[in-house]
Amino acid sequence: MASEGSKTNILLTQGAEGRVFLSTLVGKLCIIKERFKKAYRHPTLDTKLTKQRIVQETRNMTRLSKEGLNAPAVYFVDTVENKIYMEYIANSVMVKDFLRSLNDNYEDPLTFQIVEEIGKTLAQMHDLGIVHGDLTTSNMLLKIPDDEFQEISRSNLQTYVDQNRVTEVINKIKSEGSIASSMMRVYLIDFGLSSCSTMSEDKGVDLYVLERAFLSTHPGSEAVWKRLLAAYEATSKGSAEVIAKFQEVRRRGRKRLAFG
Repeated sequence: MASEGSKTNILLTQGAEGRVFLSTLVGKLCIIKERFKKAYRHPTLDTKLTKQRIVQETRNMTRLSKEGLNAPAVYFVDTVENKIYMEYIANSVMVKDFLRSLNDNYEDPLTFQIVEEIGKTLAQMHDLGIVHGDLTTSNMLLKIPDDEFQEISRSNLQTYVDQNRVTEVINKIKSEGSIASSMMRVYLIDFGLSSCSTMSEDKGVDLYVLERAFLSTHPGSEAVWKRLLAAYEATSKGSAEVIAKFQEVRRRGRKRLAFG
């Protein structure tokens, strides 16, 4: 494995908690997620807490995969370097990029079908007792079948993350009526803040975080959000309690915004 400064590792994102690279592992494309060490914490405590977060993250991803939900497969975990090596989801785009490409025109059957699939996926995740903790349309991927759009083999990893490739996939989604919505897959990613919980309030907070992120990132998408929530409600076994808690959390949030 080459070092992160080499041409074989491409930095995709970097935040306060860590950074994400596109790389290869034994000749296969993969994603590397690295958690930063926290200098303000005692080294022993930092090592313990970071390891716990990595274990929790990989455990939740693996459980989702085993239960038939779409999450990146975990290849390798390095708790010394604080890195997770996971599956690169080929032929996919962030849901955020797809929705933004619609230029605020969300009223079409394909978009409704996609957000309904998101709602069903979230319901199934919550029914397994997993709370994501950071739901946004940036943490969801829309994947089309590999046999519909073969990823071009590229010697330069940088071309995998160029905007042209993203546009190619989005155009394929929009233009190919032959790709049934049932063949598309919604993948949940970035489980760094995930946890295990059966509490309706925790799941309601998960939905509230997504609603805030959804409506702020995609103005005018209220009808789409309602479709997503309706699909969640129709799928989840415990949806009545979760939706009630979601509405309660929403009311509290609005009160804080109004009165500070």
